[in-house]
Amino acid sequence: MPHHFLCLIYFQTKYSSRAVSLIIMLAHRVSIYLLRESVPLYFGGILTLLVLLLLDYFATLIGFFIRNNSPITLILQNVSDRIPFFLSYMIAPALAFAIPVGLGRLAKDSELKALFALGVRPVRMLWVFLVFGLLVTAFQFYSTNVWQPSAEERFKTSFAKLFNSEPSTTQELKSFASPDGETLFHAGTVAPKLEDKKIADLFGVTVISPDGTFTATRGTWDSRAKTWQLFTVYHTDQSGRLTGAPETRREFPFQAALEPDAKLPEHLSLPDLMTRASSTSLSVQELYDANYKLQRRFADPFAALMMALVGAAVGLGISNRATGFLVTIVVLASYWAMWIMGQQLAASQAVPFWFAAWLPTMVFATSGLVALRRLS
Repeated sequence: MPHHFLCLIYFQTKYSSRAVSLIIMLAHRVSIYLLRESVPLYFGGILTLLVLLLLDYFATLIGFFIRNNSPITLILQNVSDRIPFFLSYMIAPALAFAIPVGLGRLAKDSELKALFALGVRPVRMLWVFLVFGLLVTAFQFYSTNVWQPSAEERFKTSFAKLFNSEPSTTQELKSFASPDGETLFHAGTVAPKLEDKKIADLFGVTVISPDGTFTATRGTWDSRAKTWQLFTVYHTDQSGRLTGAPETRREFPFQAALEPDAKLPEHLSLPDLMTRASSTSLSVQELYDANYKLQRRFADPFAALMMALVGAAVGLGISNRATGFLVTIVVLASYWAMWIMGQQLAASQAVPFWFAAWLPTMVFATSGLVALRRLS
């Protein structure tokens, strides 16, 4: 908005009986003007980063594509299926870049000062950024819960085809407990049989029961019979001593159902992830991970709204574009630090899953409210 236009409105509002209504109208028009300053920066930043990430991904694998004589259509499919994954890391943080930098340009040209002199309170200009943040939040919710899971599943399949192989069905299995809690089952690797998905080979098997510990190099999980069969089984008593020669075979009742086609939480739609998070057949680690990923499906999109709040509340109080860049660096560094900390806490299960998932959003919600209080 040119300076002479602001001055014209100033004199009109100063000497007109409709001063209050004109100031209110000015606040709404200025809000749209401020948004027009930030939106191109937002989409321009996302597009630039997305192109760079896709080019880096393509350049990393181009040698494999050439050696395997991969079809161009399959390559394009594989690269395009990476888009929602890359976007998930930049949709919310890009708001912290675009809004302060855009407002910093207006502050540098003293346009914000002119608006404040006209009686337009900073809080009145905040609403348009929050509306934009809500739109971004809605898009990220769709991307995280609809677009990305299906794209990740397609990516897994196309990636295997590009390397002339089949997607692996081998699963890493953690510990399971019997319904009475007295017996603990563990297998290092589970490999479902191709001819019968209800049966899987077990490797690195340990069963800890009141009768002692049973170990075997391999075994079989029969989901129909609800049993684990161990082969060449070594038995140690409660004191840790071997009880004799290894048994040829030993069978244990095992109630959990085999899920050879179980997808990673990242590949599940929101309803499927909700079902998985409430499953009783998961190990403690898997159940925690599923609930953590479920909470992230809501926390990550909501972080976009908090980024808009923090960016606007802080940006309306800065004095120049250099300060806007500084604010951007601080906000982004803080966000990624909180995000990584949440992941580390979830990996160690040191805190409740909801706390690890919502940590960055809660920190920025608090920061936004503090900045908003100072702004008002």
